[in-house]
Amino acid sequence: FIEYNMSQHLQRFFNSFKLGKEFACTFLAEAVPLALIYVLATFWLSWWNAKLQYLLALFQALGVGQMPTTAPSQGLIFFYLFGTPLLVAVFSLFLYSYAQALIWNYLQGRKVTKKTYWRWNALHLALLSPLAGFALVFALAKVLLGLLVNLIYSLVPVFYLTHVLLMDKARVIINNVVTFYLLLIFLSLLFFIYWNFAEKYQVWSSLGLGFASFSRRWKKLLLPLFFAIIAASFLSVILFYANKQLLYYPPLVSALANLLVAVLFLAWLRLYIVKPVAHESQ
Repeated sequence: FIEYNMSQHLQRFFNSFKLGKEFACTFLAEAVPLALIYVLATFWLSWWNAKLQYLLALFQALGVGQMPTTAPSQGLIFFYLFGTPLLVAVFSLFLYSYAQALIWNYLQGRKVTKKTYWRWNALHLALLSPLAGFALVFALAKVLLGLLVNLIYSLVPVFYLTHVLLMDKARVIINNVVTFYLLLIFLSLLFFIYWNFAEKYQVWSSLGLGFASFSRRWKKLLLPLFFAIIAASFLSVILFYANKQLLYYPPLVSALANLLVAVLFLAWLRLYIVKPVAHESQ
């Protein structure tokens, strides 16, 4: 990972906004599948809730001794409750894996094949364990942060009581910044895993290499990720005012707009983090 001084870090940060073909291709490769997954999940959840309400009403009728004229079989009820969520989850996994296969093979100048595509699904299943571990670390960090903030506030009780609104806003800001920073760290680790996997196509080996690559570089990522928070803050302000204009549109429109902005940030962040790694690999 290339060594940078502060001026070089700033120069690299500003240069990262010179977006080109790589950015456009990776953005579209992720935006379209994720939008499809979101729309599918939204309509399925609406349908599933309606079916669930129907089944609850059916069970209540049976509980008072009323026999409905038509009732689904036990197999169909099981399919409604458990089969359809599994189908949606599997379809989403396949679509998301295809998106990542397209992105990371494109960044390394390769093409997706049937053999390599199915390995992406295996990788994402293998990532469930590290994801659970990160969720645990994330929850622990949030608890420790809350305790630390409370301790600091307890040291200045008079100031806190006379500036409650200000201190509560500061608590929210600190909490959001730390939360987002931890998320960026996880995304950086994920990018390293994806990069190594696209090179090796060995699931467990790529996980180990991804963690090793991240552990060697994490100190050098602290400042770039701080700059990423600044970029995300500006984007959040723009999104805040954009959402005000979308209040009169259906909720799905606003949700898709927010999703596309998030993917826009991810496409930029991916290149911002990965390009030095790609330069090392050459």
